[in-house]
Amino acid sequence: MWDVIRVSYLAQGLSDEDVDKIVEIARELTFSNGQYVVRADDDNHDLYIVLEGVTSIETPSGEVIAKVGSGRLIGEVALIDDKPRSATVVSLGRSRLAALPADDLRRLMSERPIMAVGILTNIARTLSERLRQANLQIESLLDLD
Repeated sequence: MWDVIRVSYLAQGLSDEDVDKIVEIARELTFSNGQYVVRADDDNHDLYIVLEGVTSIETPSGEVIAKVGSGRLIGEVALIDDKPRSATVVSLGRSRLAALPADDLRRLMSERPIMAVGILTNIARTLSERLRQANLQIESLLDLD
């Protein structure tokens, strides 16, 4: 688990000691094909890291937004804004995930402010990149008219 978390974008720039602390709060979960990891509108703010396998991120109506594999995160939006899930995540085949309980992760970040800055910066960079990609997709759709 440590190796996958270490190479995830969540841990970029963090010390090995910080990664150790993240691993300490992580719980490993296994999902089978078609099993829900989270559902849209769930009031769960935990962060997940895909350790093995692939998951599908879907709109509430079932449209696939993205497929996420090893080292990628699930749940950054709910962790940051503390609101219900905006998407459903389904396991495609067998998958293993590390669950980082939101309360434990927030406590850890409050105890280690330098780590918190690193984690939040890494999440912000990723969300900004996704927003840029979404803007390009919207622009291309508008150009079709």
